[in-house]
Amino acid sequence: MRSHSIITYIVVLPKEPEGDTPFQGFATRLLEVTRTVRSILRLPASFVELHLQRQGVVAERAMTGGYQIVPREVSSLESLPTYPSVRFMIVISGPGTDEITSASLAKVNFPTLHVTTSNTTNLRRIDRLTLVDMRTYCHGAIEFIRSHCGSYAIPNVQARAQESAITLPLEETGHFVAIPNEVALESLGYQLTPRKEPIRALKLLSALSREEADEPHVKIILSSANMVADVRNVAVAQSSPVPVRAVVDLIVTAPAVFHHIAPELLRPEVPERERKALGIIMRTLERQKSYVQFLGRAGDFVTVQESTPAKVLLSIRRAELALYATILAARGSGYAAPVLRLPPAVNHMRPQLRDITRCLNGTSPRKGAKLSKLTNRVGAMFRSEIDPSHFAMIEQLPAHASVKLFTDAPLELLPVRGLPLSMRYVCSRVPVTPGNLFASLGLASKPIFLEHQSLTRILVVNAFKDEDPLKELLRTAITEITRDVSRALDLRFVDVDGVDGFRNALNSFDGSILVFDGHGGYLRSLGEGSLQLGSETTDVISLINSVRVPPIVILSACETQPMDGSYATAANAFLALGAQTVLASLVPLEGRHAAILVGRLMLRLAAYLPEIAKTPISPLRWSEIVTGMLRMSYVTDVLAGLRRAGWTELSEECRRDVQRQSNDLINYLHPEWFEETLKIIADACKRSLEDVKNAHLTEAYFGDSLHYVQLGNPEEIVIMPTSRGADDQSDS
Repeated sequence: MRSHSIITYIVVLPKEPEGDTPFQGFATRLLEVTRTVRSILRLPASFVELHLQRQGVVAERAMTGGYQIVPREVSSLESLPTYPSVRFMIVISGPGTDEITSASLAKVNFPTLHVTTSNTTNLRRIDRLTLVDMRTYCHGAIEFIRSHCGSYAIPNVQARAQESAITLPLEETGHFVAIPNEVALESLGYQLTPRKEPIRALKLLSALSREEADEPHVKIILSSANMVADVRNVAVAQSSPVPVRAVVDLIVTAPAVFHHIAPELLRPEVPERERKALGIIMRTLERQKSYVQFLGRAGDFVTVQESTPAKVLLSIRRAELALYATILAARGSGYAAPVLRLPPAVNHMRPQLRDITRCLNGTSPRKGAKLSKLTNRVGAMFRSEIDPSHFAMIEQLPAHASVKLFTDAPLELLPVRGLPLSMRYVCSRVPVTPGNLFASLGLASKPIFLEHQSLTRILVVNAFKDEDPLKELLRTAITEITRDVSRALDLRFVDVDGVDGFRNALNSFDGSILVFDGHGGYLRSLGEGSLQLGSETTDVISLINSVRVPPIVILSACETQPMDGSYATAANAFLALGAQTVLASLVPLEGRHAAILVGRLMLRLAAYLPEIAKTPISPLRWSEIVTGMLRMSYVTDVLAGLRRAGWTELSEECRRDVQRQSNDLINYLHPEWFEETLKIIADACKRSLEDVKNAHLTEAYFGDSLHYVQLGNPEEIVIMPTSRGADDQSDS
């Protein structure tokens, strides 16, 4: 019932200053509302929460929750969304925007609650907003909807009883690395013990090793994350007599800056002394590996402290990090999920990641073994940069847990008990650069409820030229793979040649899934991605405000989110255009394998979705649909890799039998589906289990299924087995 009751918080951005920040790419005006966002997290995320006790709130958020916080320009206030997209809307303005906000809201034909952050006598301050005020407003909105829009069912709720305060045995540090968890606990109704002197973000530590410098940060991250996990586990266990599925079990994040940050970007007229100080800052931030922002020579520290421009630059980065931590706090609070912050060192694997791409482009007969070696090397490097206590928190998650990555690094390759993270758990990622996209996807929880029939309406855009040998591969693969269930799919194939044709195809389609079949490209010298549309090329982002993008986008094209690339990718562009999730490629794709993978996904939609009423997953999320398909594809990759390595026992018939048994394990959520699959392979080949494990790691670790990444928020697309009526549709 939460889809009936989400409260949308509209944060009005100040008119000034304009432009984006230099290191992470946030709109400068977003930095001005960091405190406003923090203040929202003290308020309920939904109407239901106004009537729940503390533990009920925790369980509600863990299983269905999420804040919906939407920053808006002053100029766009007269076009705010209304019912059914929004049921309850609280608008927060501030100094310089109060009057124009009031005037704009007077023209909106939907009840809103307008509060402010400024000291005005005309509007209620957000820090003085009470639960009684919010209940009164929400009941007024309900009556408006019923009288103007027809029937509107709401949960059967009662007034919230007064609860005594609970102070947790966790010290409030106020440090950026712990803020997401500390704010989440306060958002859930708990108090922390009084803070002591916080760890400084910038200090001279040149006499210490990186491990010594990082140790206090590691401890406060772990203690705060464990406290959130403990609170959450108790509440969820008490809320349901049977195990339930959470939206997100763990958030893993690492801060990042643009790759192109370098002193060479400074203007020629910058004085030499200031150039030196600014250069130190830029190089330090671009190369930062430690939690500590400045870990270097004493002379460099003095140079920075004596430069006013350098200190201004540091203050900008500090403001970026404050917003970054607050966005993570919003997601951690909304899902009652612990946030595990990793050091920036995980961002420094680009040369090794580039080696994987080069190997894929090669023609070596031992390519499988080389790719396995390179991927294991990257995974080991990721692992070496993560403190053992933090890695243990990841490794000890329950089977089929959902891990949300907020990072630029492809941590999907992090090895967890013999499997890449993206295969071990349900995994999706939101990049942290550019900051504006990160903020948009991180702040606003936008659950979409889709009946399974709607996922069978699919637009397949073919953007190959007529003479391209790849042109018919995908259509053929889908036709052949789904032959026995083709009637269950409503596929629309459209050939496009140019941007106009692509735009027309998108705008004439009102379904939920877009499959793009064509060439993708990524120019590393410029750090920009593109798609080839027949005879024309587009960066995709130039289509903003001119196309309607479905919530689900599948890009069967090369390097739409290159693992060693920058932020200007085709996949990120689709997210900026409004897609909820994008299945993108980390590396160059082989045409036939890419076509088969999409065909298998179509088969899963046609054959598996009608059975969702029988699935042990409740509710079923798009992220799990894709993960299940990728897991089955991974087993196919492993079997093919072993066969190429000389395992002649794996005949075609044997592989089909192993695949069938493994598919059953995956579809019925066996907690050790991969370990059991390896046993099946060992039995079929009459080899030891140890031989199979070693061969998997050395010969068949990096298969075609690892070429892909789930971006955006696929876990917020919920598939429903039966019709729920108009009031239960998307809150996006």
